[in-house]
Amino acid sequence: MATGKRSSQDGFKSSYLPFHRVEQFETKAKSLLTKQALGYYSSGATDERTLKENSTAFSRLLLKWRCLRGVVDVDLRTTVQGDAISFPICVAPSAMQRMARPDGEVAMARACAEVNTVMTLSTFATSSIEEVAAGAGASDADGGGAAAPRWFQLYIFTNRAVTRRLVERAEKCGYKAIVMTIDLPRTGIRYADWENGFRLPSHLRLANFDGEHEFNVAQ
Repeated sequence: MATGKRSSQDGFKSSYLPFHRVEQFETKAKSLLTKQALGYYSSGATDERTLKENSTAFSRLLLKWRCLRGVVDVDLRTTVQGDAISFPICVAPSAMQRMARPDGEVAMARACAEVNTVMTLSTFATSSIEEVAAGAGASDADGGGAAAPRWFQLYIFTNRAVTRRLVERAEKCGYKAIVMTIDLPRTGIRYADWENGFRLPSHLRLANFDGEHEFNVAQ
Protein backbone atom coordinates (compact mmCIF):
# COMPACT_ATOMS: atom_id res chain seq x y z
CA MET A 1 0.00 0.00 0.00
CA ALA A 2 1.09 3.56 -0.56
CA THR A 3 2.51 5.51 2.34
CA GLY A 4 2.63 9.14 3.30
CA LYS A 5 0.35 11.46 5.24
CA ARG A 6 -2.17 13.76 3.68
CA SER A 7 -2.89 17.19 5.10
CA SER A 8 -5.57 16.89 7.76
CA GLN A 9 -7.09 20.34 7.14
CA ASP A 10 -10.16 18.68 5.65
CA GLY A 11 -10.45 16.38 8.65
CA PHE A 12 -9.36 13.29 6.73
CA LYS A 13 -6.23 11.41 7.72
CA SER A 14 -4.76 8.39 6.00
CA SER A 15 -1.46 6.54 5.77
CA TYR A 16 -2.25 5.21 2.32
CA LEU A 17 -2.26 8.30 0.13
CA PRO A 18 -1.51 9.89 -2.36
CA PHE A 19 -3.27 7.10 -4.27
CA HIS A 20 -7.04 7.43 -4.46
CA ARG A 21 -7.98 4.98 -7.24
CA VAL A 22 -6.88 1.49 -8.24
CA GLU A 23 -5.73 2.79 -11.61
CA GLN A 24 -3.13 4.97 -9.88
CA PHE A 25 -1.55 1.92 -8.27
CA GLU A 26 -1.36 0.28 -11.69
CA THR A 27 0.28 3.33 -13.25
CA LYS A 28 2.84 3.55 -10.45
CA ALA A 29 3.59 -0.18 -10.70
CA LYS A 30 4.66 0.27 -14.32
CA SER A 31 7.48 2.55 -13.17
CA LEU A 32 8.60 0.28 -10.31
CA LEU A 33 8.29 -3.35 -11.40
CA THR A 34 10.41 -5.30 -13.83
CA LYS A 35 8.82 -6.13 -17.17
CA GLN A 36 8.62 -9.79 -16.17
CA ALA A 37 6.94 -9.11 -12.82
CA LEU A 38 4.51 -6.57 -14.27
CA GLY A 39 3.54 -8.97 -17.05
CA TYR A 40 2.95 -11.77 -14.57
CA TYR A 41 0.77 -9.69 -12.26
CA SER A 42 -1.28 -7.94 -14.93
CA SER A 43 -1.83 -10.52 -17.68
CA GLY A 44 -4.19 -13.43 -18.20
CA ALA A 45 -4.19 -16.54 -20.33
CA THR A 46 -4.31 -16.63 -24.17
CA ASP A 47 -6.41 -13.70 -25.45
CA GLU A 48 -7.38 -12.67 -21.88
CA ARG A 49 -11.13 -12.89 -22.50
CA THR A 50 -11.82 -14.01 -18.93
CA LEU A 51 -9.68 -11.20 -17.54
CA LYS A 52 -11.63 -8.64 -19.57
CA GLU A 53 -15.00 -10.18 -18.70
CA ASN A 54 -14.12 -10.12 -15.01
CA SER A 55 -13.36 -6.41 -15.15
CA THR A 56 -16.56 -5.73 -17.07
CA ALA A 57 -18.63 -7.78 -14.65
CA PHE A 58 -17.14 -5.97 -11.66
CA SER A 59 -17.94 -2.57 -13.20
CA ARG A 60 -21.61 -3.55 -13.31
CA LEU A 61 -21.76 -3.92 -9.53
CA LEU A 62 -23.32 -0.90 -7.85
CA LEU A 63 -23.62 0.17 -4.24
CA LYS A 64 -27.18 0.10 -2.96
CA TRP A 65 -27.90 3.61 -1.75
CA ARG A 66 -30.58 4.67 0.69
CA CYS A 67 -32.19 8.05 1.25
CA LEU A 68 -33.42 9.71 4.44
CA ARG A 69 -31.08 7.69 6.64
CA GLY A 70 -28.91 9.03 9.41
CA VAL A 71 -25.26 9.45 8.44
CA VAL A 72 -23.77 10.74 11.68
CA ASP A 73 -22.47 7.29 12.66
CA VAL A 74 -21.55 5.33 9.54
CA ASP A 75 -20.38 1.81 10.33
CA LEU A 76 -18.89 -0.41 7.62
CA ARG A 77 -18.11 -3.32 9.93
CA THR A 78 -19.48 -6.73 9.01
CA THR A 79 -18.75 -10.42 9.52
CA VAL A 80 -17.43 -13.04 7.13
CA GLN A 81 -17.44 -16.72 8.03
CA GLY A 82 -18.17 -15.68 11.60
CA ASP A 83 -15.22 -13.28 11.92
CA ALA A 84 -15.70 -9.55 12.42
CA ILE A 85 -13.92 -7.33 9.87
CA SER A 86 -13.81 -3.56 9.58
CA PHE A 87 -15.32 -3.24 6.10
CA PRO A 88 -16.65 -5.63 3.42
CA ILE A 89 -13.47 -5.88 1.35
CA CYS A 90 -11.03 -8.78 1.61
CA VAL A 91 -7.73 -9.50 -0.13
CA ALA A 92 -7.77 -12.29 -2.70
CA PRO A 93 -4.81 -14.63 -3.21
CA SER A 94 -2.02 -13.28 -5.39
CA ALA A 95 1.13 -15.31 -6.03
CA MET A 96 4.78 -14.34 -5.71
CA GLN A 97 4.36 -10.99 -3.99
CA ARG A 98 8.04 -10.70 -3.11
CA MET A 99 8.65 -9.80 -6.75
CA ALA A 100 6.95 -6.49 -5.89
CA ARG A 101 8.63 -5.75 -2.56
CA PRO A 102 11.11 -7.59 -0.32
CA ASP A 103 8.65 -8.55 2.42
CA GLY A 104 5.92 -9.51 -0.04
CA GLU A 105 3.06 -11.46 1.48
CA VAL A 106 4.16 -10.63 5.02
CA ALA A 107 3.68 -6.92 4.28
CA MET A 108 0.25 -7.64 2.81
CA ALA A 109 -0.72 -9.62 5.90
CA ARG A 110 0.40 -6.79 8.16
CA ALA A 111 -1.61 -4.27 6.15
CA CYS A 112 -4.71 -6.46 6.38
CA ALA A 113 -4.17 -6.88 10.13
CA GLU A 114 -3.82 -3.11 10.51
CA VAL A 115 -7.24 -2.48 8.96
CA ASN A 116 -8.70 -5.75 10.31
CA THR A 117 -9.77 -7.58 7.20
CA VAL A 118 -9.13 -10.98 5.64
CA MET A 119 -5.98 -11.83 3.72
CA THR A 120 -5.94 -14.98 1.60
CA LEU A 121 -2.47 -16.45 1.11
CA SER A 122 -1.67 -18.07 -2.24
CA THR A 123 -0.32 -21.61 -2.46
CA PHE A 124 2.32 -20.14 -4.80
CA ALA A 125 3.43 -17.50 -2.33
CA THR A 126 7.04 -16.43 -1.93
CA SER A 127 6.51 -16.24 1.84
CA SER A 128 5.56 -19.42 3.64
CA ILE A 129 2.40 -20.18 5.58
CA GLU A 130 4.42 -19.92 8.78
CA GLU A 131 6.25 -16.69 7.84
CA VAL A 132 3.00 -14.90 7.06
CA ALA A 133 1.34 -16.08 10.27
CA ALA A 134 4.32 -14.96 12.35
CA GLY A 135 4.66 -11.65 10.54
CA ALA A 136 1.00 -10.70 10.73
CA GLY A 137 0.51 -11.49 14.42
CA ALA A 138 0.00 -14.36 16.78
CA SER A 139 -2.22 -17.21 15.64
CA ASP A 140 -5.14 -18.52 17.63
CA ALA A 141 -3.61 -21.98 17.40
CA ASP A 142 -0.53 -20.74 19.31
CA GLY A 143 -2.66 -19.16 21.99
CA GLY A 144 -1.30 -15.76 21.15
CA GLY A 145 -4.61 -13.97 21.01
CA ALA A 146 -6.90 -12.93 18.20
CA ALA A 147 -5.42 -11.64 14.97
CA ALA A 148 -7.02 -10.48 11.75
CA PRO A 149 -8.44 -13.58 10.04
CA ARG A 150 -6.25 -15.28 7.45
CA TRP A 151 -7.37 -17.77 4.81
CA PHE A 152 -5.31 -20.10 2.63
CA GLN A 153 -5.86 -20.66 -1.10
CA LEU A 154 -5.35 -24.28 -2.11
CA TYR A 155 -4.76 -26.17 -5.34
CA ILE A 156 -5.52 -29.90 -5.33
CA PHE A 157 -2.28 -31.49 -6.50
CA THR A 158 -1.93 -34.93 -8.03
CA ASN A 159 0.18 -35.82 -5.01
CA ARG A 160 -2.46 -35.75 -2.30
CA ALA A 161 0.15 -36.03 0.46
CA VAL A 162 1.57 -32.63 -0.51
CA THR A 163 -1.93 -31.18 -0.59
CA ARG A 164 -2.70 -32.62 2.83
CA ARG A 165 0.48 -31.19 4.34
CA LEU A 166 -0.41 -27.70 3.09
CA VAL A 167 -3.82 -27.90 4.76
CA GLU A 168 -2.35 -29.20 8.00
CA ARG A 169 0.25 -26.43 8.10
CA ALA A 170 -2.40 -23.77 7.49
CA GLU A 171 -4.59 -25.19 10.23
CA LYS A 172 -1.68 -25.31 12.68
CA CYS A 173 -0.87 -21.66 12.00
CA GLY A 174 -4.41 -20.48 12.65
CA TYR A 175 -5.72 -19.91 9.13
CA LYS A 176 -9.50 -19.84 9.37
CA ALA A 177 -10.62 -21.15 5.97
CA ILE A 178 -9.48 -22.94 2.84
CA VAL A 179 -10.19 -21.14 -0.45
CA MET A 180 -10.10 -23.93 -2.99
CA THR A 181 -9.28 -23.32 -6.67
CA ILE A 182 -11.17 -25.92 -8.70
CA ASP A 183 -11.07 -24.49 -12.24
CA LEU A 184 -7.42 -25.11 -13.07
CA PRO A 185 -6.91 -28.72 -14.15
CA ARG A 186 -4.14 -27.39 -16.38
CA THR A 187 -2.35 -24.06 -16.32
CA GLY A 188 -3.34 -21.54 -18.97
CA ILE A 189 -1.12 -20.41 -21.83
CA ARG A 190 0.19 -17.02 -20.73
CA TYR A 191 1.59 -15.23 -23.76
CA ALA A 192 2.97 -12.32 -21.75
CA ASP A 193 5.10 -14.67 -19.68
CA TRP A 194 6.41 -16.35 -22.82
CA GLU A 195 7.25 -13.07 -24.49
CA ASN A 196 8.91 -11.63 -21.36
CA GLY A 197 10.88 -14.79 -20.62
CA PHE A 198 9.33 -14.92 -17.18
CA ARG A 199 11.06 -16.90 -14.44
CA LEU A 200 10.86 -16.52 -10.69
CA PRO A 201 13.96 -14.49 -9.74
CA SER A 202 16.79 -16.67 -8.43
CA HIS A 203 16.74 -15.10 -4.95
CA LEU A 204 13.08 -16.08 -4.46
CA ARG A 205 11.35 -19.43 -4.02
CA LEU A 206 7.88 -20.93 -3.83
CA ALA A 207 8.05 -20.88 -0.07
CA ASN A 208 5.25 -23.34 0.70
CA PHE A 209 7.16 -26.19 -0.93
CA ASP A 210 10.25 -27.92 0.40
CA GLY A 211 12.41 -27.05 -2.56
CA GLU A 212 11.89 -27.60 -6.28
CA HIS A 213 11.69 -31.37 -5.83
CA GLU A 214 8.54 -31.26 -3.72
CA PHE A 215 6.90 -28.82 -6.13
CA ASN A 216 7.65 -31.09 -9.10
CA VAL A 217 6.42 -34.16 -7.20
CA ALA A 218 3.23 -32.37 -6.18
CA GLN A 219 2.13 -31.90 -9.76
